[in-house]
Amino acid sequence: MTISIKIIKRPSNPKLEFAQVRAEVIKQLQPVGRQHVSQRAAVVSGWQDAHRPEFESRVFATEKQVTLTVHIKNADKSLGKYGGTIKDLWGWINKGTKAHTIVPRFSTILRFAIGNSIIYARSVRHPGTVGKKHDERINERLKSAFLAAVDRGIKLGFKRTR
Repeated sequence: MTISIKIIKRPSNPKLEFAQVRAEVIKQLQPVGRQHVSQRAAVVSGWQDAHRPEFESRVFATEKQVTLTVHIKNADKSLGKYGGTIKDLWGWINKGTKAHTIVPRFSTILRFAIGNSIIYARSVRHPGTVGKKHDERINERLKSAFLAAVDRGIKLGFKRTR
């Protein structure tokens, strides 16, 4: 989708006017960013505190594009004995995993239960998991709010430059 702007009169100070429009677009997108954060937080609300991602949003506007990104604040926090970081865990659940081999990290043999029997193995083949695609669903759900906020910001920004 392309948003085009037609300027009828020549601006007296284009840099100042762009800065005003940019500031207004960023201001209008802040609530949309908070919605993105709250919807992701709702997804992980049942997770253990030690493994729960903390999200934050950032809005950028340039002459050519407007970007709203959502980051994990505690992305590098380790999962401890499970291996990986909180960012990895969010990726595994959100995007899924490929089939892979599981080998013991701290011993020579794996031990696990299937039903009532105990199984021992040097390695096992994990079939992988299908991703839940939380990011895609949330982005699709809030796309219209994003576009409306950008339009509102542009209109209000140009009104303020008059």
